[in-house]
Amino acid sequence: MGIAFRFFTFIFVVSFLSFSSDAAMPTEFKDWFPAEQRVSIRSMFKNISRTDAAPGCVVASPSKNNPNYFYHWVRDAALTMNVVLEFYKKTLYPESKEAAMKRLLEYAAFSRTNQLTNNRSGNSDDLSGFGEPKFLADGGKFDGDWARPQSDGPALRAITLINLARILIQNGQEMYVRENLYDGLVPSNTVIKADLQYVGTYWRAKTNDLWEEVNGDQFYTRMVQRKALIEGARFADEMRDGEAAKWYRGQAQAITAEIGRHWNPANGRIYATINQVGGLRTKTSGLDTAVILAVLHGDDGDGFFGPTDERVLSTAYQLKREFIKNYAINHDEKIPGIAIGRYPEDTYDGTDADFVNGRQRETFGNPWFLTTLAFAELLYKAETDFRNAGQIKITPYNLAFFQDLLPSDQFDPGMVISAGEEFFNRVVQALRISGDGYLLRVAYHLNRETGAMSEQFNRQTGIMQSATDLTWSYAAFLTAAWARPTVNDYLYQLTR
Repeated sequence: MGIAFRFFTFIFVVSFLSFSSDAAMPTEFKDWFPAEQRVSIRSMFKNISRTDAAPGCVVASPSKNNPNYFYHWVRDAALTMNVVLEFYKKTLYPESKEAAMKRLLEYAAFSRTNQLTNNRSGNSDDLSGFGEPKFLADGGKFDGDWARPQSDGPALRAITLINLARILIQNGQEMYVRENLYDGLVPSNTVIKADLQYVGTYWRAKTNDLWEEVNGDQFYTRMVQRKALIEGARFADEMRDGEAAKWYRGQAQAITAEIGRHWNPANGRIYATINQVGGLRTKTSGLDTAVILAVLHGDDGDGFFGPTDERVLSTAYQLKREFIKNYAINHDEKIPGIAIGRYPEDTYDGTDADFVNGRQRETFGNPWFLTTLAFAELLYKAETDFRNAGQIKITPYNLAFFQDLLPSDQFDPGMVISAGEEFFNRVVQALRISGDGYLLRVAYHLNRETGAMSEQFNRQTGIMQSATDLTWSYAAFLTAAWARPTVNDYLYQLTR
């Protein structure tokens, strides 16, 4: 790694902001950007099928105390393995493809074991146990108190394994898919079919959010459930399971109608939770980066609450402004980019040391690597989508977002900026530069010697804290990096 990290200096991160094209990008960034991808790939793989865990288990972090994240979270694992699948498609090295596929198949088998493990969320017979958020690293059930159920995991797992199934079929392994992933039966003996049955059956039920703090109707969960059912319908058609495909599409349409209720036109915000029935009551603003993650993980490419949606951009702008106010490290203009947390009222600081000298201490939430990277990915995808659309429409809801993006330019509601205009090029380039700013913020706070990322970095000092080597942090870096327009694909052999 050497120079890529040891000489990643304060001067570099500040100087980068003055560059407006990839051609002018400083050498240090060009060195760091691919180097951090290598680090993220290696670090992510280290947390999959570890020697101290069952094959196919994806531990959220190797941290076992302060806090203990040595569990297989269904949601985190599904998101991570979808990145492993993307790596499988990108890498040119046979050894890397083999290693990635081995872990993917182990994950599929481990997931079926999770489905069949009765737990405190329920059992496998009526699928209610699928809402269990996490399992022990050896595959056993977790019996402690927790936020149950969490219904996003099965939807994300179905999306990932549908992607895997298609690759396996292309590789001539349709029989494996029919026997292990999608058998077309009800009740099903296979993981994808069972997950889709759960999603279609239970999506109306209240669930806990992805931060495991609030129970109600969740924007994030509904977005990924919608995508799972749409993808499930397409895949069911491919597997000649027409009746199931029809049912999946019907449930997806019903979810679509409900998702719109999360939008509040009065304040231009998408609410992460509505119809709350339990959990924390302190999230009064309604602002939550879970909304941005929902767009990234639930976008089906049909424009429904996609990266360029005026409602999404309005919400993103308001989140950014709140985190600028909340975090002292965002007040130092010499540090590039903006650090992003979960939601403005957050008090979780990522440690178990909630008591000092027998008294509960006051804690404050911090920026997270994965949420900061989510903003980078959102802006990169928005650039791509605007370029593909060939125009940008300015509305009363997205006006503040674009004024913040290019404060020296004039934007007016009703304005249509078309491809081919110099102004269009300036706007989409500004999206990429702004996205790069979030990457630079991450680069400033990670371990510059090793490239390691934890869960959080402190809002006052910027020093990393909470769970070390968070798997989702590395997966989020890779999805952001690979979403960056015009970037060359960095295809690396997996270091085992």
